[in-house]
Amino acid sequence: MSQPVTFEPGIRYLFQGRGYQVVLILSGGMLVARNLETNALVSQRLAELWHHWQENTLEFAREGPNLDEQATTPLKTRSTFTELADLPPHLQEIARHRYQLIRPLLLLSSRQRTKEVVEARIQTYLSSLNPASAPHTPQPLEPEEHQTMLASSPHLAPFFDITPRTVSRWIRRYQESHEDIRSLVPSYHQRGPRHHRFSPLLEHFLQEAIKETYLTNVRAPVTHVITAFKKRIILENATRPAEEHLLAPGNMTIYRYIQRLDALDVDTARLGKAHAQRKHHQTQLGPLHTRPNQRAELDFARLDLLVVDPNDRLPIGRPTIAAIRDKYTGYPLGVFISFDPPSYRVAMECMLYAFLPKEHVQTQFHTQHAYLAFGIPEVLVVDNGMELDRDLELACLQLGIELQHMPVRKPWFKGSIERWFRTLNTDLIHVTPGTTFSHFLERGDYQSQHHACITLDKLWELLHLWIVDVYTQEVHRGVGGHPRGKGIPARLWEQALEEHFVPRLPPSRNDLLVLVSRTATRTIHHYGIEFEQLRYQDPKLAALRSKLARAKTYRSTHSAIARHREDEIKEGIVHIKYYPGDLSRIWVLDPFSNRYLEVEAVDKDYTQQLSLWKHRVIKRYVQEELKRQVNQQALVLAKARLQQCITDEIRLTRKLRTRQSMTRWWNEQVTTWINASTHAAAETFINTPVDTSQDGNREVTEEHAPLESSLEAEAMDPHYHSTTTTLAGVADLSAPLGDIQEQVFLQPDQNGQTPFEPFPPLSFEECTPFDKKQRPPRKSTTAPRHRRARQGQSSATAQEPEEHIPPLHTGQQEHTSELPLTSITELTTTITERQQSFGIAVRSTHWRS
Repeated sequence: MSQPVTFEPGIRYLFQGRGYQVVLILSGGMLVARNLETNALVSQRLAELWHHWQENTLEFAREGPNLDEQATTPLKTRSTFTELADLPPHLQEIARHRYQLIRPLLLLSSRQRTKEVVEARIQTYLSSLNPASAPHTPQPLEPEEHQTMLASSPHLAPFFDITPRTVSRWIRRYQESHEDIRSLVPSYHQRGPRHHRFSPLLEHFLQEAIKETYLTNVRAPVTHVITAFKKRIILENATRPAEEHLLAPGNMTIYRYIQRLDALDVDTARLGKAHAQRKHHQTQLGPLHTRPNQRAELDFARLDLLVVDPNDRLPIGRPTIAAIRDKYTGYPLGVFISFDPPSYRVAMECMLYAFLPKEHVQTQFHTQHAYLAFGIPEVLVVDNGMELDRDLELACLQLGIELQHMPVRKPWFKGSIERWFRTLNTDLIHVTPGTTFSHFLERGDYQSQHHACITLDKLWELLHLWIVDVYTQEVHRGVGGHPRGKGIPARLWEQALEEHFVPRLPPSRNDLLVLVSRTATRTIHHYGIEFEQLRYQDPKLAALRSKLARAKTYRSTHSAIARHREDEIKEGIVHIKYYPGDLSRIWVLDPFSNRYLEVEAVDKDYTQQLSLWKHRVIKRYVQEELKRQVNQQALVLAKARLQQCITDEIRLTRKLRTRQSMTRWWNEQVTTWINASTHAAAETFINTPVDTSQDGNREVTEEHAPLESSLEAEAMDPHYHSTTTTLAGVADLSAPLGDIQEQVFLQPDQNGQTPFEPFPPLSFEECTPFDKKQRPPRKSTTAPRHRRARQGQSSATAQEPEEHIPPLHTGQQEHTSELPLTSITELTTTITERQQSFGIAVRSTHWRS
């Protein structure tokens, strides 16, 4: 430490970032100082300057070596090291020997410190360092004595080569620094260049190489930076003459340049913002607590333990634990173990278990001590996770709990519950058979699935035994209201109860069960309420449904409490509450009385002890099973075949539109005489014996073979056309056939007249449907459409004599039986030998039964 400094002429000091030098001390406690930047003289009071020095806003300037230079201040006010004891031992010894050497010379004036006096002092001091010399008669050292002393004290080697000029420099430094011994410490740390010697262009190239190669999430090594940096230099030298080429600095220079970069910026670019903040974050002292249930922390964790099935003893997985821990006492308020992932349901189950008294624990799990902690906390700290949604906030508001969401990926804001999970793993989970440990490297060759033997019920028992009889009975750090405090959680809780601490509880246990349930909106139907494909029905819903129906028609007269739900009431929407852990019942809010109605499920056997998560797993499994039972390939082929059939029908319909429009009148005539002659023709064939001879059989076979082949060909090719397909032609004309399948027969009336004039037969080309391009030109005539078509087709058979057929009296079928059999036979023979003009090939065949 330097000698005390006071305000006197020539003293320089730094005040409010500006440098001043004392010029004159005035009477009355005033002084005159000169501003070192502007050379302006100012007057200041000594009392005010001493006050600023006490507040550390004023510092005196320092002189000499080993001072820290600051670019923002004009004066040096700090040393490169604060205390001499912080230096290495050999530097401390050198500084001490230098001080012992110059100490007698400081008593002499500058004129008395001649060269001979200084040299004599050097020899005297070196002789005193020799342990063999007498203390009062030091002698000059011999070369052998030099080697012996250097072997015992290597740091004294510089003393054997010092000169009077070096000693004079030490004295000057010591006096300029106001006799500060730190000025005698060797400045080895200031050797070499203090800053890089890059030219602005080289530094620009290096910064670009670092930005593009090093400050990326690829995390490339420094060697890539060197390569990219030298590449830029080579490209730049290609455009310069040989005498102006840039020289690349050494690799160690680049390494040192990168090491001087800001560590936070480097980690943010290479590791990510979250990782950099966790690595460089700074914590402060949090709020101090004075009583239990003042602050509680809730969190989830997946246990490092495989749980087995109680029936077949096979591993079924690692369960999830939710825990709430009191911050003041360190006592766990409640825990909940489940195979459900972290969710609102698990949080609600844990809160319900934590708030209620636990008098059953000592009896059920046979613990030595009672489970003391219970009650509603004042503040509940949770993660900012998606599983904790608005329902939890509403429940906490009604219970009088202040819910605090911690920032994302910052677990140190609730470090006590995080530390509790670590203690749980190390003390209980990792010493239980079937543990998976926290990391696979810790597990090593341990086969967790082979050693697993703990069921979920036994895990509940082990957890309560550890909490009640082990953890809460030990001394822990960070409890009792101070982060550095120590205490026993059970004793702290008992002490609070003795000091008249009363935990808070809700007015009703049922109200608490409703509050921790989730909310949804549904509509009441005649079959009840449907929720998650489950039906809930109760007679109380019928009255509520009637009220909602009347509210749609009449003006609502319900209380002011439910007026904010007027739109929902008119739409028939009601609010429901459901407990995710048990779907056997729901609670329906009556908007008129603002009370919840408990409604049970219709299928009580299925919903008993059924959780929402388990129900969704079952539904997903059923859907997957139904998908497996469907032959997707066959279904796709069937749909394609159906579409192809529709496409074929569309094409056929387009080609037959012209033909159908021309035969619209013929269709009406065919329908008329078919209906009139069906009964008579049937009697004719019944009364006519069938020819069973060989020729008759061959005739029938020849007649049926073309028909079957044409139908088969048309089924294979939709564009196939045949003049021998009698039935297909009738179907195309849309004539109702009834029971008739084969032949058409006409009967004359009593006068022997046919119902219409016979048409001349058509040729094969004319019987075939024609395309639109081959349609014959339409002639301008006043005759009906069917007459014009008949006139266009009768030119080919104009000379053929027409046979006179007696007219048939339609509509009086009772006269058909009066005709002689010979006339009917002749009539059918005549018809079968001809081909009618409407394109139907008529053949004589027998009826099929």
